[in-house]
Amino acid sequence: MKKAQVEFIAIIAIIAVVVVVVFFAFQMTTIDSDAGLSQTQKTVKHSIQGYIQEAVYSVMRNQSKYGGYLNNYDFNYFEEYLGDYVPYWYYQGQVNHPDVEQIFTDGVNDYISDNIENLRQSFTGLNVTFGSPITSTQIFDNKVIVSLTMSVTVNGQSVPQPIRVEVPTRFGEVIDFSERFVDFVHSQRPFETFTIKSMLDSPYEGNYPSIPVAVLLLHCGDYIYKDWWDIKPNAETAIKKMLSHTYMPGKVPNVETDSFNPLPALGGNEFGDLSIRFQIPDEFELSQNTLRFTPNPIQGQTEFSMMGCLPKLIYVKYSMLYPIIVTVKDPITDNLFRFAIHVYIKDTRKGDWSDMADYDYGDMYEVCNDLSCTADITVVDSSSMPVPGAHVSFMGCGLGTTDVNGELKQSVPCGAGSVEARKSGYATTTVMKSTSDVSGQNQLDGLTITMEKTPSVTFHLYEVKVENNSDQSQYAIKSGQDIIDLVEDRYVYLSFALQGTTEPINIYTENAVVLENKLSPGWHRVYAELYDENFNILGEFVSNFYLEEEDDGKDFYVYLPSLLNYEIPSSEEDIDQRIDDATKMGNLMIQCLDGPFRETPVPDDRDACFKGYDEL
Repeated sequence: MKKAQVEFIAIIAIIAVVVVVVFFAFQMTTIDSDAGLSQTQKTVKHSIQGYIQEAVYSVMRNQSKYGGYLNNYDFNYFEEYLGDYVPYWYYQGQVNHPDVEQIFTDGVNDYISDNIENLRQSFTGLNVTFGSPITSTQIFDNKVIVSLTMSVTVNGQSVPQPIRVEVPTRFGEVIDFSERFVDFVHSQRPFETFTIKSMLDSPYEGNYPSIPVAVLLLHCGDYIYKDWWDIKPNAETAIKKMLSHTYMPGKVPNVETDSFNPLPALGGNEFGDLSIRFQIPDEFELSQNTLRFTPNPIQGQTEFSMMGCLPKLIYVKYSMLYPIIVTVKDPITDNLFRFAIHVYIKDTRKGDWSDMADYDYGDMYEVCNDLSCTADITVVDSSSMPVPGAHVSFMGCGLGTTDVNGELKQSVPCGAGSVEARKSGYATTTVMKSTSDVSGQNQLDGLTITMEKTPSVTFHLYEVKVENNSDQSQYAIKSGQDIIDLVEDRYVYLSFALQGTTEPINIYTENAVVLENKLSPGWHRVYAELYDENFNILGEFVSNFYLEEEDDGKDFYVYLPSLLNYEIPSSEEDIDQRIDDATKMGNLMIQCLDGPFRETPVPDDRDACFKGYDEL
């Protein structure tokens, strides 16, 4: 090849390298003088500086993605966020974050070492040699300075050392905030306080908070029932709401609320240039291991006594363990630095982390976490329409909620047990199934569960004056409009026991009209009592009542016997006699009034009715 051709190729190579250098030069600041260097030396030096900057951006990008680490296999405890693994910096009460600055230095040096040969080969037509790179770094709040010491010659001419680059970034401030923040979280536990506050501020569902902490049942008829499946979604909502209302100084969220959670400046620094957010991990969901409360279920009701309706106070203690993802955005590079922290609440207070070593996940923990089988479950209503949002469990292990198609596909523990579907407004449905029946088939694959709606009905309560003619061994319900009236200045107790269940639905009321929406369809054994204003019992009955889904929106008229000088047995030995007397009263309502439950009121022009004891 002719000399002129060699010189032409060298010039073209220099121009190509200059293009790369110019691109990076706009994004970095060189702090070394080029005085006394030939154009070729300058080109090689600036190319190396471009490689240094490329190394800086690559390492910062990875460290931001993996919470200070360079990859996702350098840490043991993590959460998933935006599809990536995010390491814990605060796990079960222990602060454990990496040496971010040292990892940065090592990462930049390794990047340059791994790519130095590619850089050398890019200088086509030039005689360029490189020695072994040694990198030192300085991380400041608003920039990073990298110094590279490496023997470099180009066409026999040395490039002065070290070669330094200054890269604008808030990486140092991000690290400073993150380390200060986990120390603050460890010492002050702010998210436990904010979570409890959010729970206390939970919205009402009917007469009671959606997350009851202290419940006062004050009036006759007051009743509450909430199980774990009722509390779970409300607790998750409280956590999400709390996180959206938590902010650093001067960063008030743009949300409509009067319940904010401001964080203080850390070490006098408000970190106003950083965008800091608090998020939940991907597919965040509380489990029966990470959300517990006592009593469970939360249930209670006012009770009658000779003093009137007795108020009842229920205290609920909550325990909770959940993660938070902290994200910190560098406003210069737009990198999103993220790490995870733990929140632990025990008995509605900041949990003592020293207890975590002996944390009791419950007897079912190992069972519920050995997910070796599968389930494909569809929940429908009695019209075969899908039921979305139904909570499904198997063998006592929560599986999740059905989607818009009423479907739930999930890994489950292997074994045999009850599959339970629950949803507000529906009767809880339980079926016994196995992941391997006698023929080896998985009964949970392709399983369809049918749920019945709990109809909303209105009970109109009437007092029926009954005469006990003991000399004639008969009861009498005479004619006349003053014999049957809506209850007034009376207290009524109704207990509905669904056939095949042990837990009745109880209603206490001093109202003549009661709206009820908790009764499941089916046959109920009903026990009723009527009291006067001084809580003297006037009468009682035992009878049957049938309810079906189609009764939704219906009115039922309930007739309660009222007898003069009604007496009940004074000892438990006479309980059978009391039940027998109450059953006779129920039969009297049936035979004389076609009651005690009717779909229409008793006609005003009814005839008097007399029934002998032996007829009832």
